Amino acid sequence: MTSHSTKGLEYKTVILTNLAQGRFPIERYVGNALIPTELMPEIKDEVKILNDEEKDSFIREYEKYHQLLEERRLAYVSFTRAKDKLIMTFASEYGGKKVSHSCFLNEISYKDNSDVSFVEDKETKYIEPDAKSSFDANDLSKLLGSGNFDVLMSEMTKSVDRVKKENQKFSPSALLLFEECQKKFEYKYVYNMPESKSVSWDAMRLGSFVHLILEKGVSAGFSKIEEFLELAKETNMDEEWESVALIEAETLIKVFFERNKGKYNTESKTEQFLPLKIGGLDFIGFADRIDFTSQGAEIIDYKTGKSVIAPKDRNWQLGFYALAAQEKYGKVRKVILDMLKQERPLEFEIDDNGNAICVNSDRMGGFNIYEVEQELIMEAHKVLDAYKKGFKPCSIEKNCEFCNEFVHGL
Repeated sequence: MTSHSTKGLEYKTVILTNLAQGRFPIERYVGNALIPTELMPEIKDEVKILNDEEKDSFIREYEKYHQLLEERRLAYVSFTRAKDKLIMTFASEYGGKKVSHSCFLNEISYKDNSDVSFVEDKETKYIEPDAKSSFDANDLSKLLGSGNFDVLMSEMTKSVDRVKKENQKFSPSALLLFEECQKKFEYKYVYNMPESKSVSWDAMRLGSFVHLILEKGVSAGFSKIEEFLELAKETNMDEEWESVALIEAETLIKVFFERNKGKYNTESKTEQFLPLKIGGLDFIGFADRIDFTSQGAEIIDYKTGKSVIAPKDRNWQLGFYALAAQEKYGKVRKVILDMLKQERPLEFEIDDNGNAICVNSDRMGGFNIYEVEQELIMEAHKVLDAYKKGFKPCSIEKNCEFCNEFVHGL
């Protein structure tokens, strides 16, 4: 998996590859298309007094410096996913070009560090492919430059595809991605290609931090806001979390506490894995918290972003939680999307017929969890059909950003 997707996870052994300069950290600057750098508050006044040539040079160096900081934070996250052993590798050359080791290895004094065993292995590991092969499956540069990427990649992954179809597990988020763009789904779940870098690494870190504090606080049975805030301050002192904006995190934690105090207790469960088998297919999901009342279970999912959740995304996610939780815990009374940066959470009460009715907003339409069940099954069958017949790109008229870049070449 990619380093970005490992946040919040841990393993006994982690293998981290490509610790070479220019690969990790990358040296090719990836710009922020959302906000022009010269408009950022911390430098906009300084940029004003520079001429065009000086301004371009200043911005370029500023962006490179901050990209390196972000890459270093990502390296730290990658290193600390290992509980027992971390194996880091780099080659002396990539694509026929000589490279040096990553500056991040220098920063941990990898040759002199008593916690690190450095081994130089000059044995050739690469095995020439059978001359009868139609293409060199290991030569990704050849694949990418072939102009026939999908066909060659499909040939290369036929055996992988068969395994995936036989052991496929579906999540609402994966099915929503498939509905949005089949090719994006294929690249992520079939080819395991890395996703585009998140525009806001800081926002991701903030969300992970707040989720961690809420999980630990509820599990420990905290009944006072001061207990949550003290935990946040202590955690923020850890090197892993010191880059998180504590004031912003505390605001979200205070919102959470005002909305949820008195609702959770020692029986509440956090970070619950929710498997479900419907229509002969396996589905999976995770719920942030489940409370238990005399009327039934209540499922709460926290959101720390500002963006509004699309109705179908919301319905499929909450509907799945209700279906999976009632299979595991019995009657589900309520599902809640607690958007901590919004004015209020969205609370849906579920009646005996599976109708989820929003009880704190007249503008929000409801949904039926059994209709969601059928929609999930239908979409999952479309995915299985795509494995057999191929994943189709979005039409040019749809103007899909992903297909325009990776399929249509626009």
